[in-house]
Amino acid sequence: AQDWKAATENFRKAAGRGVAVAQHNLALCYEHGWGSEVGVGRDEAAAVKWHRKAASQGYAPAATSLALALGHGRGVDTPDWSEAVTLLRGAADAGHVPAMIHLASCLSSGRGVEAAGLEMNGGDEAGAG
Repeated sequence: AQDWKAATENFRKAAGRGVAVAQHNLALCYEHGWGSEVGVGRDEAAAVKWHRKAASQGYAPAATSLALALGHGRGVDTPDWSEAVTLLRGAADAGHVPAMIHLASCLSSGRGVEAAGLEMNGGDEAGAG
């Protein structure tokens, strides 16, 4: 059985000390409402806050989660695919495979690409031969 109460309390303590993994895990608790018995109900704005803290330390999974929240407008007033793509690019550059997949989706659909200063190569030069 999963003990979300103990896990959430531990994540909260470590997150408060600046541990990026704990900040990300606490954000996931807020995002999904895990640990509601200790006051961590579903709160998308709090999830964004904690993902942002962890992402600012270079923690790629948090950057990916933050990007998806921003892009889909969860926990923020307005969706922001430009910032989402920038975050995904950084996480992808760090080797985070889920970020690579989401970045590829953004690139293929054009979401946030122009504003983030990224371009898709039309394929005219690559493999034309």
